[in-house]
Parts: sequence; C-alpha cells; structure tokens
Amino acid sequence: MRNIGIIGGGSIGLLYAARFAEEANVTLYVRRRAQMEDLHKNGLIDDKQVFLVKSFLSSSLEHVREQDLILIAVKSYELEHLVSMLNQIPSDIPLLFIQNGLSHLSILEKLTANHIWLATTTYGAMRLNDFTIEQKGAGKTVFGVAKGEVTSAQLNFLQQLPDFSFQFSTDIEKALYEKLLINVAVNPLTAALGVANGQILQNEHWHNALIQIIHEANQVLNVEEAVSKVESVLKATNENISSMAMDIKMGRQTEIDSIVLPVIERLEACNQSASKLRLLYDIIKGKEQQNV
Repeated sequence: MRNIGIIGGGSIGLLYAARFAEEANVTLYVRRRAQMEDLHKNGLIDDKQVFLVKSFLSSSLEHVREQDLILIAVKSYELEHLVSMLNQIPSDIPLLFIQNGLSHLSILEKLTANHIWLATTTYGAMRLNDFTIEQKGAGKTVFGVAKGEVTSAQLNFLQQLPDFSFQFSTDIEKALYEKLLINVAVNPLTAALGVANGQILQNEHWHNALIQIIHEANQVLNVEEAVSKVESVLKATNENISSMAMDIKMGRQTEIDSIVLPVIERLEACNQSASKLRLLYDIIKGKEQQNV
C-alpha cells in the first residue's frame, strides 16, 4: 500500500494524511480550491514537519485509480451527497470510513465497492489552517471489515505506522457502539457548556450530569464499564475541544443528528427515558439555529 487517497480536508483528514505521508504517497481530495492551492504551495505541516502531498478537488477524483486505499474523512451528513462520486472509484479499491455516530452505516448499502472498512478513532486533532494540523494527545484507531476483506499485507501496513496505533477488530460494531457512547456523552455536553473535555471531570456538577447522560444512553448501547471508558477518554484528551464544541464555536453545522438523535430514537422505541439527551439535542439544535 504505497498510495493512499483521503477524501476530506478537515482536522481528521489532515491528521491521517500526515501520519500516512510518513510511509506512503498521499493524495488529498478537498472541497475548496483555496485549500487545494494552499496544500500545493505550502505542503502539509504537522509538528513543524512538512509533508509533500498531492491535492485535488474532490469533484474531480484525479488519479483515483492509482490509490491502494481511500479514506473517507468527511462529516457524516456529507456522505449522502458523495454516493455517486464514491461509486466512480474502481470497486477493487478498499474504502475506509471514519465518521462519528451510526447514520453513515445506511449509506454503505448504496455503494458498489467490494471492500468496505469502518473505523473509529480517539485521536484528537486541531486544524490551524488549511494546510497545518496539530495532533492533540494520544489515541488509537480501531477498524474492521464491513464488506469484503482485509489482506495480511494491508493489515501489516496499517499496523506499522510510526507512533500511530491502528488496531484491527473482528467485532467492529462493538467498537462503533463504544465510540458512539463516548461521543453521545462528551460532544453535546462540552458543546452546550463551551468547555474543553477535561473541565467536565473537574466540575462535580458537570461530572454528575455526564454520568447521568452515560447511564441514559447506555440503556440501549450496552457498553461494558461505560463510565470508566468515557472518563478515561476525557482524561487522555484533557485539553481537547470536542468536534461538536468546535463546530458550535465556528458557527458550523454539527453532527448532532448522526450522534445523539439515533440514540434518542432507540430509547423512545424501547419506551426508555431519553429526557437528558433530548434536552441536550434541543440545546445544540438551538445553537445551530442561532448560527444560521
């Protein structure tokens, strides 16, 4: 796997581009011409290193047939608009999806790719500008196969990336549910309060609210040791700003509909209380409305 394509020039797309660029030729497919030109001019800057990456507009998919793997690193609500484009990619090239929530899973049935992989990540990243990324704290990427297969050569490549943990899971659905619980508990609460992750644990009232949210969501997600897993992530990402909190701060659309709403719907379908999540959902939707 010497050629990696990445669709999406946000914080996660740029972070993975930098990590892959240490071992492979990376092509970034971005939405805006200005970002494409910045990457051409400046390279991709990470921790004062400069990586030379190719960049093209995602609408063109230039040189896509040369790629050994395509990582799709766009927001979940953008995927529906990319289906026809993704189906132009040769079907033998694996597609690796790394989105929050579960709503993107329904998109997979519309794709013609023979090999579809799913991933979750606890890595944090901050995009300083269109060509500069900063990794925030340690983490890991867990991935597995939703369709097709992963070869031993592909697995070996991913698992030998320097200082960047890729772990293969034979039960990727379990990993997705664990990440969903973390996102449901952390993202809307930090976005509503406008605080960094670690501040939730430092304030007893916010910490208590976090625990109540975890218990409510876990009625349908059934994650083992749920509270300790969420708290561990908060400690590891103490100074990080969650993606949803950053979206609110920057006046962007959030992923509240793909992260929290599916859990609310599952709770209500089981006649379980979703009052705390519904309150958070309405707060974030209200903030989105104010940003319009």
